[in-house]
Amino acid sequence: MRKEILITNYYPNKLREARGIANFQIDDFVGEDIVDTEKLRNLEEAKDPMPIDIFFLAYLFVTYKSRAEENGINSFFSLTTDIMYPHPKGLEYQEFIVAHDNYRGIPINRKANGQIKWVATIKTEEGQQRIDFWEKKRSELGIDANHVLDSGIRQKVAFANHPTKKHVCLFSGSELYIDYRCPSPNRINMINKGVEHFIEIGPGKVLSGLIRRINKEVNIFNINSIDDITNYINK
Repeated sequence: MRKEILITNYYPNKLREARGIANFQIDDFVGEDIVDTEKLRNLEEAKDPMPIDIFFLAYLFVTYKSRAEENGINSFFSLTTDIMYPHPKGLEYQEFIVAHDNYRGIPINRKANGQIKWVATIKTEEGQQRIDFWEKKRSELGIDANHVLDSGIRQKVAFANHPTKKHVCLFSGSELYIDYRCPSPNRINMINKGVEHFIEIGPGKVLSGLIRRINKEVNIFNINSIDDITNYINK
């Protein structure tokens, strides 16, 4: 399987605990090409947060979560909150952003450990305050739209407002252009399980690009119109 490598850090004890909650045995991986069981034992027995291939970690997480759901366990770990360990460069980047003049006035809360609470859902008070911030930015930057929540507008405003056009991944510490997107664990898992056909519905080819970063051999069909649907059915 062709894929790029991104390295993140993780909590070994949490990785081991996630497997235990799912009642998944290391030997259950015997015969698989993706997981080296001896390597997995070493990863779980490490004493301190360690580097790990982010795609491999995502595969383990999705495998454990799926097994837990099969066993009727609906409350499971969060990959990013519980298992992945923030990279120092990622935390430094977050501090840089919130201190920059371009983001003056954006509401920011912190976690109990002092780290920035980076995500706020739109239904929360903080989320609404951030929407107000981005709407004000839209007006300041002269981006034409009825509101920042119009389709695609928030991304345009965020891009125009960003001071460097690069961001640092919180977990890998890698510096990436801000229009770069990482594939989700579920998509990675689908490819690992042999799914070969994907359909992307809607404008753009974001999914296509993400999937081909992992495996260039899969088939992807883009549907943006009625004609596309007809062509796909007639294939």
